[in-house]
Amino acid sequence: MNEKREEIKEKLREIFSAVLGREITEDSFKEGPGLTGRLHIDSLMGLQIIVKIEQKFGVIIEDDDFAIQMLDAIDKAIDFIESSISPDITVP
Repeated sequence: MNEKREEIKEKLREIFSAVLGREITEDSFKEGPGLTGRLHIDSLMGLQIIVKIEQKFGVIIEDDDFAIQMLDAIDKAIDFIESSISPDITVP
């Protein structure tokens, strides 16, 4: 994984931790499907996470179905954010 992807993943882990009110381990925050189940994320938490992602990275996630996919598979969120921010901008 390249450095920018790692930075995005770490920022996402911080967002998830803040919303869920607990530390999220690297092991539970692995790429691939099943993240919402592993972390016990309900719909309100999911909405809060999406809003914080939009604010943190300056992106807009308009498709609700895609937002749900992003929450369940962190690699989809990383791909979306990476493709949405300018390559010469550092991760906020």
